[in-house]
Amino acid sequence: MNELSRLLFGEPIVKGRIKEIVSPAGQYHLCRDIWGNGYDQSYVASQLRDEYRAIVETLLAMGMQLGVMMQDRHCQFWDGELCRFLQSQSSRINKTSFSIKIPYSFSMFPRDYCCMIRDNLILFNPTCLPKRKEMPENGLFVSPYGEGGRVFCSGDVAMVCEGRLYESVSKFPNMQIWRDREIKVVMVPFPVAVGDSRVIGDGSHIDRVGCLLRGRDGGLHFILDPLNRSLAITGRKTAVVASVEETRDEFARLCGEADITLHVPREMRVPASLCLHQFEDGRVIMTTGDESVAEVVSDIVGSEKVFMTDIPIKWYPTVLAAGIRCLIGDFPLRD
Repeated sequence: MNELSRLLFGEPIVKGRIKEIVSPAGQYHLCRDIWGNGYDQSYVASQLRDEYRAIVETLLAMGMQLGVMMQDRHCQFWDGELCRFLQSQSSRINKTSFSIKIPYSFSMFPRDYCCMIRDNLILFNPTCLPKRKEMPENGLFVSPYGEGGRVFCSGDVAMVCEGRLYESVSKFPNMQIWRDREIKVVMVPFPVAVGDSRVIGDGSHIDRVGCLLRGRDGGLHFILDPLNRSLAITGRKTAVVASVEETRDEFARLCGEADITLHVPREMRVPASLCLHQFEDGRVIMTTGDESVAEVVSDIVGSEKVFMTDIPIKWYPTVLAAGIRCLIGDFPLRD
């Protein structure tokens, strides 16, 4: 990261009210064990507060400079303890805000505000910028793939989680934007999410069940949740939930075609432990508490480049359906 740049980080809001647990199918049992019979809001807020602080402390230990999203219109939602903590680190943390109105659900998780594919291609979530015009001359476009949880990109390859399956990649929305920049798009099926009493077919965020890493060998590696299940198309308009084995086979095929090495850990012990973040220098920030996943990540990038939080990040995925990567934004900031 350039010494003049700051990493965009989520707003210090720890609201966590939920009606039911909703998670990727393979991680539901992990979230259900964490949630148990439920907790009062003050306890949930305290757990989210501790995890937010642990992520920030790890980033600071990595030498990062942070630009924390703090929209004044959301000040009634800010957590007082976290605000005081951030202020105590003011030499390395700046308050950052944008003039446009951004719902706090996106300022909490700037990953889904915009997605920086390359220096010359930044996609903005239309939910955040419904009335803004695209500026193609500057590489700025409004696109559903500005919701960064749906996209991985490294070099000239992008893995995109698409709710619809197209007959060919040529029918992929906004395909010309990617073609003009010679980016190979790999469309992957979206993971099935489940709730306490139902199957929910809209788990479009691939970063809750996988991660794309640039390895120390220079190649691309994809790590997949060992229990992930996706939708399988059985007819023109009919979809069924694929088995774990069928899902794994499909990812193996897609990764093989794109020259990406597929890895599947033995198990996952922390929900969304694959929702980690890799920086341009190859270093990775991830949750502690998931030895099998950490082992695979270390083998790919080198153990010296893996930085883990002091405590497991498990309440964010359980209560807010988010992981570490969600809190880190792509938008380039300058002092």
